[in-house]
Amino acid sequence: MNFTKYFVLFVVLLAVLTTGAEAGFLKKLGKKLEKVGKNVHRSVEKVLPAAQGVIGVLGSAKALGK
Repeated sequence: MNFTKYFVLFVVLLAVLTTGAEAGFLKKLGKKLEKVGKNVHRSVEKVLPAAQGVIGVLGSAKALGK
């Protein structure tokens, strides 16, 4: 396989991401990603009990069908 293209791309991305000139943009992007992660975590916490209840009902219905 020819990994030269991937290596060059990796080096370019590494150089772009490690420069201090764009630190403001990366900081904003990081905060947005963190906010998305928190929203997903909160949503899963709200939905998880209901999903577990549905799984329990389906399990008992399946047991009755045998």
